[in-house]
Amino acid sequence: MLICSGQDFSQLKLVIDLKDGFESRPQLPKYEVIWDVGVVLDYLKNLTDELSLKMLTMKLCVLFLLTTTQRCQTLHLITLSDIKIQSQI
Repeated sequence: MLICSGQDFSQLKLVIDLKDGFESRPQLPKYEVIWDVGVVLDYLKNLTDELSLKMLTMKLCVLFLLTTTQRCQTLHLITLSDIKIQSQI
């Protein structure tokens, strides 16, 4: 209960209407299912060092998508000229 200058704000019509509206339509989560990134990273970690070019390409794509905010639909638009490699110092 919040009282300011002798008035109980919880009894105001606006507050009661907002509370009733929220309780009648509670906020739902944005996603119903969230997948565990750890499963994918464990799988990639356990791949052998001798990968085919196709598997190496898929591994690179998954790592790229996980480390950037790109979506799958934009991955096919990336060209070699778009990629800049910088050394870590």
